[in-house]
Amino acid sequence: MVCKVCRQFPSKADRGGSFFKATDNYRKHALDAHDKSRNHIQCMLAKQAADNPSAAPLNVWARRANTDRNQRVEKLVNTAYHTIKSEQPFVAYEKTVALLKKNGVDVGTQYTTDMACRRLGEVIYDELWEGCAAEIKAANFISVLADTATDVSGRDLEGVYVRILSSGRPNNVFIGVQELQHATAPGHYAAINTVLEKAELPHWKEKVVGFGSDGAAVMVGRHGGVATLIRAEVPHLINIQCLGHVLELAAMDAMKGNIRLKKVMDVLKALYKQYHYSPKAWRELKELADALHQKIWKPTNLGGTRWLPHLQRALWTLMNNYPVLLAHLENTVETRSASAEMVGRAKQCLQLLKDFQHLLFFALVQDILEILSCLSLKLQEDRLILPEALHAFETAVLKLTGMETEAGEHVEGFLAQTKEGDFHSVQLMRFSERGEEFNREKKELLSSVIASLQHRFQSVESHQVLLAASKLVDPREWPADQKELASYGSDHLNTVTEHFADVLDRMGCDREKAKRTEWPSAKVIIKSLPQCLQQNAWQDFFVDDDRRKNFCNLLVIVELILVMPLSTASVERGFSAMKRIKNDWRSNLSVKTLTKLLFICLEGPEMEHFNSMSVVDRWFAGADRRSLE
Repeated sequence: MVCKVCRQFPSKADRGGSFFKATDNYRKHALDAHDKSRNHIQCMLAKQAADNPSAAPLNVWARRANTDRNQRVEKLVNTAYHTIKSEQPFVAYEKTVALLKKNGVDVGTQYTTDMACRRLGEVIYDELWEGCAAEIKAANFISVLADTATDVSGRDLEGVYVRILSSGRPNNVFIGVQELQHATAPGHYAAINTVLEKAELPHWKEKVVGFGSDGAAVMVGRHGGVATLIRAEVPHLINIQCLGHVLELAAMDAMKGNIRLKKVMDVLKALYKQYHYSPKAWRELKELADALHQKIWKPTNLGGTRWLPHLQRALWTLMNNYPVLLAHLENTVETRSASAEMVGRAKQCLQLLKDFQHLLFFALVQDILEILSCLSLKLQEDRLILPEALHAFETAVLKLTGMETEAGEHVEGFLAQTKEGDFHSVQLMRFSERGEEFNREKKELLSSVIASLQHRFQSVESHQVLLAASKLVDPREWPADQKELASYGSDHLNTVTEHFADVLDRMGCDREKAKRTEWPSAKVIIKSLPQCLQQNAWQDFFVDDDRRKNFCNLLVIVELILVMPLSTASVERGFSAMKRIKNDWRSNLSVKTLTKLLFICLEGPEMEHFNSMSVVDRWFAGADRRSLE
């Protein structure tokens, strides 16, 4: 089944949509969703204008009359969008246009300069932001996510996102950046407020329910942090430290006092220095790998935004490079073909890399890091919701607890390769001492990691409102027994609605009806679904018109829960894009221009789904087409 109207006007249609390509989905809510979609409405308007041209506005009719001109500008709009979306400078647009001309593409002679690209970019931003702003304003609740970074010109910039519910799923939307005047809590608060007001969201405090940050004292301090300043005006605000940062801190707490782990870190740092700062040593290592017909990876640094993945990568590189690294280090010591410092570093590394106990401990750390890195990746997901985060945390703790009695994959593999006391044909020292010492160290490290995780995540797990909210929307927590299910959740619903009573009443939510009527019906519907569909059941409620109407009060409460901010990873990804866009060659970009470029890069659709004709219409409908100063 296809939509004939959308097929008739492909320039306005959602070309990536199922009803444009073809679908066998005949469900009512899917048809209703397509019927109310923005692209389909534009196609219907275009059909009305085509069926009765005299009724169309004169300016629209005039634009449509000049088809050749529109097609040329559409190509230029697509070129400008590709240039900005791929984080290229404006001058790249001019070169791409020259290439198009050389390939015989008719793009005309107007709007082909880098300044035209800048102006086209502004019109593209206006078109994209219009739809995004309407969605934010239509949301019942938002959460604010904020963090700070320094750009290439030395400015401290506050990055601000809002988290809203879009088609039943949470979505983090980039709003903008603002230069920080003072690195104090009032300075951060003023910058956040400025960004949101510039984005035409002056009444954001009426909708805000959560605040997410990296956990810095200036953000979460109890006696004057940004969260405290917002809570002075929004008493129900819940402040959540980024769970990804919480995990990193927990891992560092557990590992910083471990002597054996300190030796692991020392070896990894020494190997990085050995081959990063000496091109000669790195060249020799590659030549040796070629002679041995083995692949080699350059030892990596331990620093970075996310410490756990860097440590995991460095350990993986060491274990995979082991025979080549060992051979080269032995050659360095024997021939003394490097500086005294490098020879001494090579001796230090060899002493540890030939020790069975240390290598076995390396394998143990690999197993632990694999579990923690898996949890870290989960906690960095933009659409993460509270039940999924808590479930991922409990799963990680369970895996770590299981390792106390069972060997992990890397430990098991290492022991299988060293049955005779040699590893990659290298006879290891202290092979006969295996057993009690390792088991004791393993138990100590695992206990320390588990205790640190539970301590750091206690702020979420012990938060009465967050815990009640998680149990409320997670069907996995609901009892299977009908009698228990009948009474389940009423206390959790009370906890959440009492905390957010003011904002729920302001939104017109009938809390009593949600509890007495809608909540029992929702439990019956969701529990009757196959288990594999229960997790996405709430999303179906939001996109189904009938259920959205019948459960209007309950869904207001569910929306509030789902927009809780759990991770600021999206903010950090935004700063990474900022550093790619505003580099040494573009250090004079203004904050206003940078915000628009970042929005297009982060929030703009993929090239194949970009509706360029709507931008063309805006361009000719009155956009200032003069070059900017």
